[in-house]
Amino acid sequence: MNILWKGQMADQSVAEGRSIIPSYGVIDTALAYDYDKSGKVSLKVNNILDNNYLVSLRPFGARPGSPRSFSVGLKQRF
Repeated sequence: MNILWKGQMADQSVAEGRSIIPSYGVIDTALAYDYDKSGKVSLKVNNILDNNYLVSLRPFGARPGSPRSFSVGLKQRF
C-alpha cells in the first residue's frame, strides 16, 4: 500500500497572479499471489478512493489527477 500526501502549493513562484493548488491525498495498493511454483497473479489499484484532485495549473490550465484505475497481471514460467 502506498499513501501519497501533497500539501497545498502555489502554481508559480512569482507572487503576482499566483494561484494556490489545494492539498490532496491518494492511496494506491498492489497485491500478488503465487498460485504455483511457476505462476503468479497480481492486482494493482491506483487511487482506491477515486479522489478528484488538482495536480497543476500550468501550463495551459488545470490538470486533474489520475482517476481510479485497475491493472491485473499474470506471470507464468514454462
